[in-house]
Amino acid sequence: MKSKSTETKPSIVFCHGIWADGSCFNKVIPTLQADGHQVIAAQYGLDSLASDVATVKRTLGRVSSPAILVGHSYGGSVITAAGTDDRVVGLVYIAALAPDADETSQGQQDKFPRTDVFSYVEVADGRAWMLPKGVECFAGDLIVLASFSDNPLADIRWAIRQFHASCFTTFQELHNGVIDELHIH
Repeated sequence: MKSKSTETKPSIVFCHGIWADGSCFNKVIPTLQADGHQVIAAQYGLDSLASDVATVKRTLGRVSSPAILVGHSYGGSVITAAGTDDRVVGLVYIAALAPDADETSQGQQDKFPRTDVFSYVEVADGRAWMLPKGVECFAGDLIVLASFSDNPLADIRWAIRQFHASCFTTFQELHNGVIDELHIH
């Protein structure tokens, strides 16, 4: 058994959902790196599950093994498929889809009553687009900005600070409550 001082910590690869990109994990990555993990967020194009999984597998090549894949929302479908890679030792789902081998993300969602959330989405040109009225539904903590002063740029900077302060609290809680418990022996 390795001592704590020589034990290699697993690398962590984050996988984002449909309404995000890899930058949504920017607040938690430095904390995990300071704790001794190699950490990277996969940046895939949401063009198809197959291409997104291929991107995650390429991303695994940028960190040392073993690696833990962490998926949020649609990212759960991505890590489920990419998790068969030999370099992966664990999967962490954060409010994520987790389809079986014979399921699709949509098929998994079809098992439950359809919510009005999908009235805020338009599918066009091979993409899913959030309609302006969908901000409250998908990003309830996102501040819908109206200019509060004579300096709109200052208002935008203020809104961004407020968004980051509220949005990433859960990731800090995740680090303190879950990631600390993941150790490879």
